[in-house]
Order: sequence, then structure tokens, then C-alpha cells
Amino acid sequence: MLWVLADMEFLDPVELERRAKEKGDWAEIGRVFTSNLPTYLNVRFLGPKPIYNASWSDGKTSGRVSFVLPHPTDTGIAYIASAGGGVWKTTDGGNTWIPLTDNLPTLSGGALAFNPLNPNVIWYGTGEQHYCAVCFPGDGLFKSTDGGNTWVKVAPASVVGFYISRVIISPLDTNTIFVASDRGILRSTDGGLTWNWIFSGISERFGLQAR
Repeated sequence: MLWVLADMEFLDPVELERRAKEKGDWAEIGRVFTSNLPTYLNVRFLGPKPIYNASWSDGKTSGRVSFVLPHPTDTGIAYIASAGGGVWKTTDGGNTWIPLTDNLPTLSGGALAFNPLNPNVIWYGTGEQHYCAVCFPGDGLFKSTDGGNTWVKVAPASVVGFYISRVIISPLDTNTIFVASDRGILRSTDGGLTWNWIFSGISERFGLQAR
């Protein structure tokens, strides 16, 4: 593991933000995305499969997982956010997985969170915040109210961050949402419509303002 870290190129947060700002937002607020391709398409399975003889390992490897979200009551259900493959879901304890966000504008996964009162409501922060050269920016904050079948964009990356590492929903008031990202720590008290800084991040150096 130490060899992997030594071999990986890390970038300054300012450079990562500059690269992300060049991309900007891909999707508008409120846009709805479905999780899976239409069933009438003739789809042939190509992966995921193990990666062999990678530069960072002598054996079989896989892509990075940036977040694991186990269901609070059903031990067979779990979600993962991956560095370059979006969100995946298992309903059989990890034996099989289905992708949920192939149709979203980005496959760079950052963080996941359940609504504490309803695990069918899932919040998804995009963008992998590990400061590596192959950590790609996301497209803001998304929400699903049906266990990941459909998603709606709630907040843009320019507001909540291009690289989101954590999303927390208050158990006392589920309209209160906390996001930790390259922009710092932000809070919304109206379900994600508006945001304010609790602790500002690198973005403040660029004169950006949460709104």
C-alpha cells in the first residue's frame, strides 16, 4: 500500500480546482436522470472484470471505491460510489451488482448518504476528493427518492464543490444537509436549495461565494 501511494501523482488543491472550473457544470439544477438503459437494447456484458498486471499490483486489481453505504436495516443491500464508475447497488450481499448512475453526466463518485428517516432517499455527492492526478471532478449533488432508480440534480459543483468527500443529513431535520468538499464545509437548511459556508475551503481564494 505504501508503494502505491509513493507511485501515485498528487496535485495541489489549487490546480485541481482550476482543472474543475474549466469543466464547469454539465447538467442544470432539477434535471432528472434514470439509472438504467432501456431494457429493449441488446446489451452485452463487458465488465467490470479484474485488472491484470497493473503497474500498482502483481495480482488481480479493481478500480477505487470512494464510499460504501450499507443499508441500515437490510443486510443484503449496499451501495458504493466508485472513483470512475459511478454508483453501484447490491441486493444480495455483494454477490451481484448493478450500476445506477451510468446516465448521469459524470461517473466520478465522491460520497453517499441515506435520509436517516427513509433509506429509499439517497444523496450522492460527485467528484473524488483524494487530490490525485486521476481524481476527476464531479457535477455537484444529486438525490434519489426511489432507492437509486432515478436521480435529480440538486446543487451545482460551483456551489457545493467539484470534489465531495462527505454528505450528512441531519436526523433531527432532514432538510438540513451538510457537505464537505474542496469548497469547505457547507450547510443547507432548505433541502439543498440554498447553501452557506460553515468552514470555507480552497475556493474562497478564488473569490467564489456559496449561494
